[in-house]
Amino acid sequence: MAGRLALLHWQIWAALNDVIWNDAHRISTNIGRTALDAWQQWQEVHKQPSPPVVQHRQNRVQGNNSVWEKPRETWLK
Repeated sequence: MAGRLALLHWQIWAALNDVIWNDAHRISTNIGRTALDAWQQWQEVHKQPSPPVVQHRQNRVQGNNSVWEKPRETWLK
């Protein structure tokens, strides 16, 4: 419910900006319909399974087993 209300408020704010900046007036039912459509799209996107986590292998240069060391105090990156 809070998400739908937030989207409605955002659409009202966007419509007000359209009136102020573009002199474009929208009908209140269109504002509500746009908010509902945005909510439904948001739900559809979040219903999809998240992509699998990719395991990254540690990159090692062959023959280089160096370990990270803290840089000297005078060193600046």
